[in-house]
Amino acid sequence: MVGRELPAGDPHLPHWGPNVWPAERPGFREATLALYDTLGAMANTLLEACALYLGEEGAYRNSGAGRIADYACRKFVGWPPGR
Repeated sequence: MVGRELPAGDPHLPHWGPNVWPAERPGFREATLALYDTLGAMANTLLEACALYLGEEGAYRNSGAGRIADYACRKFVGWPPGR
């Protein structure tokens, strides 16, 4: 399982541990971290839209909930596809 890179001292690091990147898959780390950045930005946009629809403009941004996306993780099975 891999997730966003957590900085040293992050309170969740002892529970998640550091990412272990497969050396035999060049570019996997960079592609995965780029995926997290893109999906995180999309999630923030969708949550802002929901807050706006509910008449709570800025509520999500001011709530601190954006940190939740920092702890998302993903289990890749059968990477790369088709192998």
